[in-house]
Formats: sequence, C-alpha cells, structure tokens
Amino acid sequence: MQILFAHDPSYPLLQLEDELDQLLTVPTRGTRLMIRIEQRAYEEVLKATPDPIGIDALELEDASRAHAMIGIAALNLDRPHLALEHLRAAITLGRALGTRRRVQAMQFDWHRAREHIGDLDLPSLDALMMQPDLSDRTQRWAQRLRAQALLELGAPEDALRSLGMPTLDGPQDAAQREFLHALMHLPPARLADDPLIDPALPYHRLAEAYREAKQCAGVKLRDLRGRPFEGYARIIEGRSLLNVKGMSDTVLAILGPTRPNTPAQAVLWSVYRAVAALEDRQAKSAHQALVELSGAMMRLRHAGFVADEVLRTDPALYVTMALGPFSEVFTGLAQLPLLVGQAVIEGPHRIKLPGRTGRALVLEGARHKEKIEISRSEKGRLLEALRGFPGVVNIGVSLRYAELLHGGAVEDGHPSAAAWAKTYRHLWGLLTPDAQSVFANELENSYSEM
Repeated sequence: MQILFAHDPSYPLLQLEDELDQLLTVPTRGTRLMIRIEQRAYEEVLKATPDPIGIDALELEDASRAHAMIGIAALNLDRPHLALEHLRAAITLGRALGTRRRVQAMQFDWHRAREHIGDLDLPSLDALMMQPDLSDRTQRWAQRLRAQALLELGAPEDALRSLGMPTLDGPQDAAQREFLHALMHLPPARLADDPLIDPALPYHRLAEAYREAKQCAGVKLRDLRGRPFEGYARIIEGRSLLNVKGMSDTVLAILGPTRPNTPAQAVLWSVYRAVAALEDRQAKSAHQALVELSGAMMRLRHAGFVADEVLRTDPALYVTMALGPFSEVFTGLAQLPLLVGQAVIEGPHRIKLPGRTGRALVLEGARHKEKIEISRSEKGRLLEALRGFPGVVNIGVSLRYAELLHGGAVEDGHPSAAAWAKTYRHLWGLLTPDAQSVFANELENSYSEM
C-alpha cells in the first residue's frame, strides 16, 4: 500500500480506503492519515490520536506514521511548533524501529518546520543531505529545501548555487530558480516557452509578480497558500502599491503589523513598511519598522541583501540610513549623485546648478512650509543640467525622513533618537548655503548638538 501510494499518485484514494477496510489485523491509522493529507483535510488530521494502542512493532510503526502526518498537517496549517512536537515523536519512534528511510524523510520535514519559525540549522541539513543513500528524487527535493533556507537567510546567491546546474532542473527547480533570479534582479533564467516553465507554480508566480511590482500596481497573489508563498505574496502585493500616490495606508494594511518569522521576509516587510509609513508621515510606525529591520539583519547570512533592497526601493531612504545608524552596512553613498540645493555632489565632485531651482526641489522634497515657485523655463534648465546624473537623489526627501525617524524615536523613547538627530545635522551640512539657511530654524530648535 505504501509503495503504491508513493509511486502511483493517480491511484484512486477512495479505492485505497476500501482496500484498507479489508485489513482487519493490521493497524491502518497512519496510512489513512496519509490519504487525508493527500486530500488536504488538514484540520481532520489534527484531530487524530496518534499514540499506539499496543506495544508491538506494527502498532509503533503506525503511531510513528500518524505523528508524522499530524506534523505535516500542522505545517500546512501554519502551526510549526505543533509540527515540531509531532515530528519529534515520529522520528523517535522511527529510530527505535530502525525505519531509516522514513526517519530521513521526517528529518527533512523537521527542517521545514524549523524554517517556518525562522530557526534555520544549515549544518544539520547539510549533514542530512550528505547521507549516501538518498534517492535522486529526495536529493533534488532536499536541494530545493536548502535553497529556500539560504534564501530565508538573505543569501539568494548562495541559494542559487545550492540548486545546482540548471540542466538537472525539473519544473519545481525551474520555478524556484526564476524566483531567485527575480530577487537578485537578474534576467529570467529561461524563456517563457521553455517546457520546464509552469506559470501556475507558486514560485514562478512570485517571480513574475516581483518583477511586475516595480513597474505596475495592484499585483494579485492572495490565492497562494502555504509557506513560504503566502508570506512573499503579501509582501510583494504591498510592494506593488508603494509608488502609487495615496496608497500608503493600503500598503501598511496589506503588510500587516506583525513581522514575519524568517529573516529575508522580515527584511522585505520592514523595508516596505518603513517606506509606506514615511510617505504617510507615520513617524512612530516608520521608526518601529526600522527597529524590526535592525533585528532581522542580525539573523542574515549577508547584510548586503538589505542595502540592495533599500537602494532599489527608495534611494532617499538609503541616503538617510547610510548617514545614520545603518552606516556600517549602507556603504555605497559615494556612488550616488545627491541634489543638495544649488549643486549636485557625487563623491568628491560638486557641480553647480543654474538659478534657484535646485533649492526649490530640495524644499519640495522636504515638504517644507517655505515654497519657491519656479517657471517652466527654469525647470527645463535644471532638468537639462541633471541629465548627466541619472538616479540623482533629492536630499530634501532624506531630510524629511530623518526628521520623521527622529520624531518616531523620541515618541518611542528609543535611544536611537540621538543618532537620527545627528543624521539630520549631517544631511543639513551637505546642503548649499542657500538651502541651509531655510532649514536653520529646524536645526537650531530640534537638532542642535546636545
């Protein structure tokens, strides 16, 4: 029955149950729960009693399988701690019975459960994958599991290497590879008409949505179920509305108030939530998002994952963070052209701009109460002068962010308030004198040296 169940997925499940009814002298509870897992009746599986009725080997084997199925059901219902409890019991019974292959399979599920709670153990997973008798099918599945673990540690490059050569891909490997390419801002790994591309697979849908989220609004992924897909779906849906005027509240509602467990998802969630809160002038929420980000970064394998995502999402926030408490990680400031008033600075270079238009844009970016009306011709001359600086960052926006983050830290009573005040002073020091004079009162009243 087990062999048939594993190797012929098309076999009718109802017929399997009928055949199980004929086995009167053998415990069948665990196998029946396997059928319920295939039917996705997870809630029903959780109600099962897994403990053995007797002490003979068949009863213990059945109990081991029942515990394993309850663990898998708990995983699918996003109850990883319950899953770990039952998988631990299943593995203990399996070891006592000497069912080595089944223990191997349950250990991989154990690692899936640990990944769900953000408690990743790569050395243990690597040791499990080094066992010489893994089937090719199990090996490929384990490679995908390891790649997912590396991604959740903020190391998509390592995850891509873990998947191995593309020539060995099946449809699931190909879909996961596409998502990793999207997160790394690489071109698609395969052409759209490649026979391995299945647009319906969750990873492929996430890859397409992530690429689209940067250009268009309203990506819809709410129908995706299961980990890690649901988490990424929510995050990418929120990202797709970040650049839509007036949608910041909606972005915050989509992302929700609770940080995801795994580090990579927590980083994306924190960055997008901070950007939306800053746009909506929710100072406390923006500051709290960056506090969450700081915590998530400590669990990452490579912190550069954070800096890259912030730079691509909101360069003005990158500048603020690079001059603030995140300066050790955000180290690429010298490569960014900054509009600082009547000049653009890029590293050691400073290029003077015509007229008063630069100052007007800085004030506009800071949403300062003082406004400067500029003519169409003045704006045209400025745009012509800025043509040589693609991706120029308006430091007025960075000043506004520093002001909000300082205010949020003060409201929270957080010790980073002094660091954000220092960030504001640093940004002010980069302005040309004509722009500095406008912000002099703010500097003196709120950000003077303590």
